[in-house]
Amino acid sequence: MIDNTYTVSDVIDIITSYIDDDPYLTDIEVVGEVADLKTRGDHVYFYLVDERSRLSCVWFGRGRYVRFKDGDMVKAFGSVRIYKKRGSINFYVEEVSHLRQKGMFMKNFEMLFMKLSSMGIFTREKNILPELPRKIGIVASIDSAALRDILKTFRERAPLAIPYIFHAQVQGENAPESLSSAIKEALNFDLDALIISRGGGSRDDLWAFNDERVVDAVLNVEINHKIPVISGVGHATDNVILDMIADYSVHTPTAAAELIAKKQQEFIEKFRGNLERVCLQVQNILEIEGLDLKRKVERIIPLVSRSIIRGENTLERDFSIIEKKAPKSVKEKEESLIKPLETILKILGIKLKESKVLLKTSMSNILKDSFKIIDRKRFYLDSKIQLIRKLSPKAVMERGFLIALKNGKVVKSVNELRVGEELELVLKDGKARVIVDGIQPNS
Repeated sequence: MIDNTYTVSDVIDIITSYIDDDPYLTDIEVVGEVADLKTRGDHVYFYLVDERSRLSCVWFGRGRYVRFKDGDMVKAFGSVRIYKKRGSINFYVEEVSHLRQKGMFMKNFEMLFMKLSSMGIFTREKNILPELPRKIGIVASIDSAALRDILKTFRERAPLAIPYIFHAQVQGENAPESLSSAIKEALNFDLDALIISRGGGSRDDLWAFNDERVVDAVLNVEINHKIPVISGVGHATDNVILDMIADYSVHTPTAAAELIAKKQQEFIEKFRGNLERVCLQVQNILEIEGLDLKRKVERIIPLVSRSIIRGENTLERDFSIIEKKAPKSVKEKEESLIKPLETILKILGIKLKESKVLLKTSMSNILKDSFKIIDRKRFYLDSKIQLIRKLSPKAVMERGFLIALKNGKVVKSVNELRVGEELELVLKDGKARVIVDGIQPNS
C-alpha cells in the first residue's frame, strides 16, 4: 500500500521537479501588461497581467536598467520556478523587450478619461457637504478594515453620524457590478453624503474604481441627486477615475470619515457659540433688572427713615408745649390746682397715648406702603425673568414643543415638506426620526 503522507517540503519538492523538467515552462516568452513595478536595490519585482490572470515576475540584478513602467505592454523571456520558502510560483525574467501597443488596462483608462474630459466632468461644480452631515452612506466590503476604520472614527469624533452600510465586492472580476449596484441601492435613502471606500492594494486590485459602470453610478449620485461623494480608496501613488470625479478625494478610509467629523465639529462649535451669546444676553438683562430694583429700594429707605424722625420731633414739641403751660409755682397753687392738675394729667396721658398710637399707625402705614412698592417691583422683575425663561429654547421644549429638522435645517413651514420625507424631531430629552405621512396647511 502506498503511503500518501508527505511533509510540506516533500510536496514543494515534487511540484518543483515537475516544473523544472517541463519544457513548456523553461526558456519561454510571456506577453502581458506591467503592473505594480517595484525595484529593491538591483532587483526588479512586477506583475504581468491580462484580462483574467496575473503572473508574479522577478528580474534579478537589473534594477538600474529598467526602462518600462506600469501600463506598458512587454515581452519577457525566462522560466517559471517555485520559490520554495513561500511555495509561490514566480516567473524568473532574463530579458524584457517593449511592445508597441498599449496595455489593455491603460488603454481603457485613457479612453474613459478622454470621454469624461470631453463631457466636462472634471471641471463641473462640485457638491458641498451640508452644514451638519448626519446620514452617511458607506459603500465598502462588510468585513473590511476600511469599514471598521470609518465606523471607529465616527464613534470617536463624529457622534452625530448615522452610518448606512452598503456591502460591495471591491476587487476582482465581479467588483464593478457589485460596486455600481451598492451605489444605486444607496439612492433609496435620503443621505447627506456617500463614502466609497476600500483599503490599499495593487494597481490592478484598484481597477474596479476605473470601471465605467462604477463611474456612471457615481455621477448619477452627484449630478442627478446632488449627494456629495467622498472617495476614500487607500493608495499611495496610483490615481483612479473615482478620485477624479468625486466631490471629495482622500487617500485613506479614515480620512474620509474625518471629513464628516470635521464638518460636524464646525457645526457644534458654531451652535455652542450661539448658545453662549444667548446666555450672556439673558444674564445681562437679569443684572440690569436687579440693579434697577436695588436703586428703587435704596430710594424708599430714606423716605421711611425721614417719616419716623418727623414723628419723633412732633412728640417732643408736644411735651415742650405742655411744660411751658404748667404753673411756675406749683407749691403756691397746689391746693387750688390739684383737681385741675389731675384733669390736665389725665388729658396729657390720653393725648400721649393717642400720639403714640398715631405714631405707631403712621410708621406701620409707611412700612406697609414701602413693602407694597417693593413687592410690586419684585413681581415686575419676576415676571420679566419668567418671560425670559419661557422664551428660551429649552423652556419651549419643556412645555411639550419640539424642533423639526430636515436635512439638518429647521422646518419653518409646511410648504417645505413633502410626503414621504424623513424628519428629525428634537425634544427636551432626546431625538426621533419620523416620516411625513400627510400635510395639512392652515386654512
